[in-house]
Amino acid sequence: MSFDRRSVPPETSAEFFTALTRFLELELSAEYAVEVAPAYPDSPDPDAFVTDRGAKLVQTLAEVSGGKIRAFGAATEASYFAPHAPTVVFGPGELSDADGPVAHSDREYVRLSDVTAAADVVETTIETILNERD
Repeated sequence: MSFDRRSVPPETSAEFFTALTRFLELELSAEYAVEVAPAYPDSPDPDAFVTDRGAKLVQTLAEVSGGKIRAFGAATEASYFAPHAPTVVFGPGELSDADGPVAHSDREYVRLSDVTAAADVVETTIETILNERD
């Protein structure tokens, strides 16, 4: 049996594997052998991360974009950067809409006007942060 499951704050991938193993061993009858392991052990699993809402990057990006600060509801490689610097997931597109999943589906789309708007927000955010340091 195979699952695609990502950790959520504050758990780690290792904690998930341990908890799932323990749960399955308790719930399944003794006739089943339980082995829980990553599907791609040579690939690092992205751990969940939380960036402080008060971080300058978070606040400036929210101000410039007019968007709300919220958790990102999908997996991302941003967690590889999070231990080293304030990290946010920002960009155009929809994970899902009224018709179901959009991201990574056959009907995935991103409007060019949304790409342009997101690029403008990123540029203004960077300029704002850098100008405040002078």
